[in-house]
Formats: sequence, structure tokens, C-alpha cells
Amino acid sequence: MNATGSAWQASLSLGFAPKNGRTVMARRTHSGPLCVQRPFYPQGDACQVYVLHPPGGVVSGDRLTVEVEVASGASVLLTTPASTKVYRSAEPVSKVTQRLTVDNGGCLEWLPQDTILFGGSRVNISTEVRLGAGARFIGWEVTGLGRPLSGDDYASGSLSQRMELYVDNHPALIEHQRWDGGDAVLDAPWGLGGYRVFAMLCAYPADRLALKDARRMIEEGECPRGAATVLDELLVVRALGTGAQALRQTLQSVWEVLREPIVGRAPCPPRIWRT
Repeated sequence: MNATGSAWQASLSLGFAPKNGRTVMARRTHSGPLCVQRPFYPQGDACQVYVLHPPGGVVSGDRLTVEVEVASGASVLLTTPASTKVYRSAEPVSKVTQRLTVDNGGCLEWLPQDTILFGGSRVNISTEVRLGAGARFIGWEVTGLGRPLSGDDYASGSLSQRMELYVDNHPALIEHQRWDGGDAVLDAPWGLGGYRVFAMLCAYPADRLALKDARRMIEEGECPRGAATVLDELLVVRALGTGAQALRQTLQSVWEVLREPIVGRAPCPPRIWRT
């Protein structure tokens, strides 16, 4: 909460464009506790940017909105320095909204660290991705329910999570999951099967070779359950596990083999991932 005890209303709007041979942050506006550090250029022209939420967590009634626009010819990787925590709270429900737009010829890698939902938390998370037909994109989401090592098994709480991805204004993936702590879906074999961490990675444009590489990395990784498929040119990877770190490592290995064929660059993990 802010200094007056009310919920945070925070927004961050970023625009990236090419200038003098490299990608620059052409627009940056924010209100409330959402901001970014200066861009890093570990590979010369493409930039890496860390999205910061100084309070470190989301509480009852918080409204966080992130909007990103990537122009043609620009290439950017966005990540976060740490896990996002959603704390136990009463009504009203917290909301996290993310809108990502990539023009034809632009490239965006949206690779935040995991989100941890404390038992008793209530949150709506919505991500909308709009890609031009000639855009390139790799993005992931990793979500954990509760904190098993602290005895928090997510016995109560609620999650509404929506993902929409459009290519040239045509829907390529639209899904919505909604559950409460204690629901049968959390333990049923047709649901999460008792696992408390789930993840998804999307990559565009992808082909059968990318699918083969993704499946190989899933098999070699530490996640108990994982699968991948290609819908037209959209690769979708899903994984279930008991710990966020193992799932992040699996998704990172998939990202590393996909980055050069999809983004056109060798893997260059942000230094913040190693801290």
C-alpha cells in the first residue's frame, strides 16, 4: 500500500524504436511504483530493460498496468529483477494488466521472472499480445500457487488469468483460466495433478524444427510434465512442476535454442538472472 494506506494505482508505458543503429527507449511514462532502469546493450544494437516494482508485491485492490510498444526495426528484451509476489488479501481483487504490441519488423522478448500467489491472495492477471505479421516474439509466464516450503498450500485464494495473442489482428491464442483455492482442478489428473507451479512459453514465428528443439529441451529439463505444439506459426510450450526455479530453467533452455532461429541473435541471458 502507499503512504495513505490505499491501494496502489500504477502504470508504465514504454515505446521502443531504432535510432542510429540501435534500439532506444523512445517513450517512457509512468505513475505510481512502476519504473524501469536504463537500457543495457550487451549485444550492441538490441537493448535489455528491467521492469521494476519497488514495493515488491501486490496487495488488495492494487492496479498495475504495463504497456509496451515495439516499432519496426527495434529489438528489446524485457525482464524483472525478482519474483512478483501477490500477498494474502481480502476484497477488492488486485489486477495486473499487460499489453504488448510489436509492429511488422519489430522484435520483443517478454521474459519476466515468476509470479508467486500466496494462499488467500485474490488477483486477475491479463496479458494481451498483438503482433504484426512480420513481428518476432518470445514470451513466457511462470506462476506458483502458495509456498510449500513455508506450509502455504494455497488452501484459499482466487486466480483469474487470461492470455490473448493476435497476429495481424487475427486471434492465434485465447485462453482463460479461473479457479479458487481448494478447487478439484488443482489436484485432479485432468488439471494441475497436484503440481503447484505452471508455466507457458509462446514463440512466433516457429516451424516444425523449432517444435522439435523445444520438445528436446523439455525432455532434458527437470520439469515433471511438459509439452509443446505449433499452432500455425505459433509455438506454445506448457510445463508443470513443484518449483519455479526448475521450470524457469527449462523455459530458459527452450529460449536459448529458439533465440537464434526466431530472434536472429545468439543467447545472451540478462545478468540479473544470475543474482
